[in-house]
Amino acid sequence: MMFLPGSKGFFRVGPIALLLALVAAVFYLVRVGNIAPERSTQEAFFVGTLIANSAAALFLAGALGRQVGGFFEMMSPGSGGPVLDRIFNQRGNLVIAAILTLLIAGSVWSIAPWSAEAYAKPGLDGPLVILLLLVNVPIGLAVGALVHYWWEAYRAWTGEDLRIFPLPRKKLVRYTMINTTTTVTAAVIACSTFLGLRVSVLQPDLAIIVFSVVSLMLVGATYVVPLFSLSTRLHLSKHDLLGEIEEELAHCFQAQHADDLQGKGDQVQSRVDGLLAYRETVRNMSTFPPNGEYSFTTAAGVVILALLPAFIDYILSQGL
Repeated sequence: MMFLPGSKGFFRVGPIALLLALVAAVFYLVRVGNIAPERSTQEAFFVGTLIANSAAALFLAGALGRQVGGFFEMMSPGSGGPVLDRIFNQRGNLVIAAILTLLIAGSVWSIAPWSAEAYAKPGLDGPLVILLLLVNVPIGLAVGALVHYWWEAYRAWTGEDLRIFPLPRKKLVRYTMINTTTTVTAAVIACSTFLGLRVSVLQPDLAIIVFSVVSLMLVGATYVVPLFSLSTRLHLSKHDLLGEIEEELAHCFQAQHADDLQGKGDQVQSRVDGLLAYRETVRNMSTFPPNGEYSFTTAAGVVILALLPAFIDYILSQGL
């Protein structure tokens, strides 16, 4: 993972931030143990989910990096390395990571949960904010790389002569596989974060509701956004092809009547049967996801994972 071509910048900053987050996590938990020992177990679980999510974001980037490079090589031979460099080494990734971490840490700082009347331990707010600043850097970098990947993929597909038939199935299957893996990982991270928040010092009901809604929207966007433009193009191509088949059928029906009078109806009927079978094949081809196949299991799994936070919150609120 560390030697993935075109990714040195990403995998320098990310692991350093994760290591610093580990140090900040230990410091925070030690402080919690000294000042609020009754909260040690809950905060340890919360911190564990934060570190696990941050590490998962780095691992996903490394695991999918070669798949992404291979996909762009399929689209345009020789482009894999340069595209990976643009995806992982963009300064915009650092900007996105900075915005994300500052928003999260700034929100927690403004809330100051440890200073609230329920705990009255203001000495823990600072270490918590520092931890959140560091632990979200790898996730922010991964989000930035994902956005740049979407853009590069959009540019690559724009130059592709995309038709419903013949379908470039090999390229589409690789692309949808990358997208599905990314979406499921995002859903798992969202669920893990929710579980950590539910037992942490950050547990106001409104925040939980907002997080559940936002996580559902983000996970859904992660699945839909990369596929929408492709599906739209394939949908139009599918209807254009069906229109051509219908026109050909109309000509055959007209010719069939004339040929019946000359004893050649069987030849035309054979052509009609072939066109009808062709039309049925095209009709049954899926345009979403744009790989020519329906993927109900994947879609259902993503929806369930995305809705899981709200379901868990309901169970816990009922004391089950």
